Amino acid sequence: MLVFLTSLFLGPLISITQSSNAIFVYGVKPNLVLAFLVAYALVEKDWLRRAAVLLFAQMALVFGPIVSWQTLYWITIMFLSMALVDYLPWHFAANASLSLLLGILLINLENLRIAVTIMEFTYSIVLLYLMYLGLMYLKSKQGIRYA
Repeated sequence: MLVFLTSLFLGPLISITQSSNAIFVYGVKPNLVLAFLVAYALVEKDWLRRAAVLLFAQMALVFGPIVSWQTLYWITIMFLSMALVDYLPWHFAANASLSLLLGILLINLENLRIAVTIMEFTYSIVLLYLMYLGLMYLKSKQGIRYA
């Protein structure tokens, strides 16, 4: 429950950070939201909790009363990336890397520049594994009871 509540809080916070210009690295913005959702999918197997974190992150990323086709496309890519983590047949690290790469390619499909996409994937994969380590640390603290 600690991982879920923390992720429910971090999802919108990461979305707001994604919307700002604070995370540019050499002119490329890594996809924090996708990296976070894939890292969360590695830790949490419950699809209802995954959907709640995704929708909370989406609500902060695109705040408005109207759901556009682009928003639905983005949500579909995020669900696809989280599903690939579960259903690809390889090790979880390979599954996460491939699902992140596929998600980045699908998001950047209309404006695909190979060098920028490779840099974005590199930054995002580093952030994915840092977030995964943080979530695993939280999960390890979840069962500890203090007197």
